[in-house]
Amino acid sequence: MKRHSMDLTTGPVARQLLAFGLPLIINAAINLLYGIVDKSMLGIYVGDAAMAAASVSNSPFNLIYNLFSGVAVGALVCCGNYLGADDRGNLRRCMHTAMSTGFLLGLVVLIVGLPLSRPVLVALGTPEELLSDALLYFRIRFAGCPVTMLNAFTVSIMNAHGDTKRITLLGIGSGLLNVVLNFVFLLVIKLGVAGVALATLLSGLANLICKLAIMFSPKGEYQLRVSKLLPDFKHMGRLLAVGIPNGLNSAVFSFSNVLLQSTVNSFGTAVIAGSSAADSVIAISGLAYQGIPAATVATLSQCCGARNYDRIREVVRKALLVCHVFVDSMCVVCLIFAQPLLGLFTQSPEVVEAGTIKLIFYCGGYFIHNFGQIYVAAIKGLRRSTAAFLVNVFSVCVPRVLWVWFVVPLVPTPAMLYLIYPISWLISAAMLGITYHSCYRKCLRSAQEQMA
Repeated sequence: MKRHSMDLTTGPVARQLLAFGLPLIINAAINLLYGIVDKSMLGIYVGDAAMAAASVSNSPFNLIYNLFSGVAVGALVCCGNYLGADDRGNLRRCMHTAMSTGFLLGLVVLIVGLPLSRPVLVALGTPEELLSDALLYFRIRFAGCPVTMLNAFTVSIMNAHGDTKRITLLGIGSGLLNVVLNFVFLLVIKLGVAGVALATLLSGLANLICKLAIMFSPKGEYQLRVSKLLPDFKHMGRLLAVGIPNGLNSAVFSFSNVLLQSTVNSFGTAVIAGSSAADSVIAISGLAYQGIPAATVATLSQCCGARNYDRIREVVRKALLVCHVFVDSMCVVCLIFAQPLLGLFTQSPEVVEAGTIKLIFYCGGYFIHNFGQIYVAAIKGLRRSTAAFLVNVFSVCVPRVLWVWFVVPLVPTPAMLYLIYPISWLISAAMLGITYHSCYRKCLRSAQEQMA
């Protein structure tokens, strides 16, 4: 493996998970800090209504975006398989195909998303006083989809190589640019929610340009060429076979969150703003999810390519341990300092109280969510994304839909709504655990039959 790549098929498992995952966690933490600055500036200098408008737009945007960007995990798994097998020819063709696929999917999301912006926000019951700002934010985010989608595929390719340190350095740089642009757009030009969306778009574009310079460098690990970017349909088929179920899996979670957000919207602006502020604090407690599951997918995909199946169970056990150490400790900190953290986003006691309620249910149940995060990552690494998708439909989406339709109307409070989070995580963790062990046994049996 070259200087910026990692061989994940041998060596101490816990050390490699941390070496791979920590840069991604640090990157996520720094970008989360930048996002907290953005949101607090929006809430304090523009108003709670502006912060609520941006929050209302995020859930439906993530639904459509995640449906397509989840396909990028197919690039991570396929490239990881070829790396593990040391098949450089197919690896190069797979990378070129992934890049062209990412750009095409970005165009599709742009074309689909812009006309649907207003109907989606209206269907979600967005309050009239928030609709104008929410629509503007929504449309600007969709305008940048080719950039964000191609970014997702370049990150997947780099993750497959274990090249997470450069991802982190570029993330820090783009995050700093995002903060500077927010100061300019919010405090100098006074663009409101449009300024936040434009800052996100332009900093993402700068990040992508740097990644493309690395990808197309003739002296680097990747050495991509513009002339080779036409997709190879064989590799596109493999990539989509893994990626589409993963995209649908991401969309299932996003759909359930959209449904829950539409119910949050019915409780008024203060609860919407409190929920938005709580989401940023929740993201602090779940920072490990930005690195350890990705490390699990990359490690298992390389191990499958190298036919090193004995290592897989140890990887999953160590990944669970690392997640518990990181996530559980951060949840305790966030619960202890809930009110000061929420106070970074708003000066309204009503908004802080609404955010605290959500925080209690989320952080109180995250120790259960650890199992679901790692098991679903392991299933993806074993190239069984369809199984993960089907499990999450019945363990996450269906219970949340039934809860919103039949339980919340009986006790229409935010606390009753948020209770479904730990309940659905518990169901999901149990079903995904059973599915992971079944998929592992099938992979092991298949490998033994091929060797016989």
